[in-house]
Amino acid sequence: MTIRELINQLEEHAARYGDNTQILAAHQPGYPIEARITDVNLNDKGTIVIEAFGYESYYSAA
Repeated sequence: MTIRELINQLEEHAARYGDNTQILAAHQPGYPIEARITDVNLNDKGTIVIEAFGYESYYSAA
C-alpha cells in the first residue's frame, strides 16, 4: 500500500465515521491481534513503518 492509498482510505472512513474515529491495526492473519497505532515513521530503507502496541482487550482476561 502506498501513502496515497492509505490517505485515500483514511479520508473515506473519516467522511463516513468522523475525524475522531480511533484507528487500530490488526496483524497475524491466522490469529488477528489488535494493536493501537503509536507512531508512523520512515525507516532507513525508505519504507513507512506503522508502529503499534497491543490493544488493551488483547491483554484482558476473557
